[in-house]
Amino acid sequence: MRRPFAIAAWLSVAVLSMLCGGCVTPDANPMEYEVGASFDVALVAPSLKFSGDALAVPQEGPGVTVNLGVRDSLPQLYYRYRVRGEVNGTYFAMPAPPMLYHIYREPYYKLVPPNMAVRFSITNTSNDVLYMGKTSCAFDMGGKTIVSVPLTGPDILPGHTGSFALDGPDLEQFKQVPQGSITVWLYGVGGAGHPYHWDLTYQYSEVTSTGHGIYEGKTVRDSVAKSYEGREERAETSSNPSPTPP
Repeated sequence: MRRPFAIAAWLSVAVLSMLCGGCVTPDANPMEYEVGASFDVALVAPSLKFSGDALAVPQEGPGVTVNLGVRDSLPQLYYRYRVRGEVNGTYFAMPAPPMLYHIYREPYYKLVPPNMAVRFSITNTSNDVLYMGKTSCAFDMGGKTIVSVPLTGPDILPGHTGSFALDGPDLEQFKQVPQGSITVWLYGVGGAGHPYHWDLTYQYSEVTSTGHGIYEGKTVRDSVAKSYEGREERAETSSNPSPTPP
């Protein structure tokens, strides 16, 4: 017959084991991972293109000649890293248990540039300095101004040309109406009451495809996992590093 003190001792050990923060039991159903394993990723490649005869024709005003250039926005393949953490083992009543982090690299397309990008080339053909402090650009869609941007840059001396790059409407504006027209206005050069404007057509489109993500590896180090969380890089510069510490 078991003695009372032996039973009490056994119960004490059991209770201590339940409260112990460092007791680990093997995972009964471990998940198997293979470094370099691939998985499918749904990809969307957006593009935004502009056209219009006005782009090829310079516009002239009193003492000023203006050219407009517009850059198409095209898809660029990038990789971003996703980190998934799980408890490293089976723990009971332990605060902040050790973690095991799994790191995945997934492709996606980024629109470059993300906004309508324009550049004005302004030539001063007068004998006076062309002051740029009150010059601004506006973008109209559907008869309404949706973005207005000041031009920033140095004043233009007689016989000189200044180049001014700026961002217009962002992608969401064009996604709402994928095909249409946009008018670019330039105010404040070539005399009061002489605005320049260009009527352009645009086409926004998306191409869907399937890409392949990669399981990069695993690490128990918080610092390594944090160095990958939110990280992205262009596809052609990806060095495919392994996060698994030596």
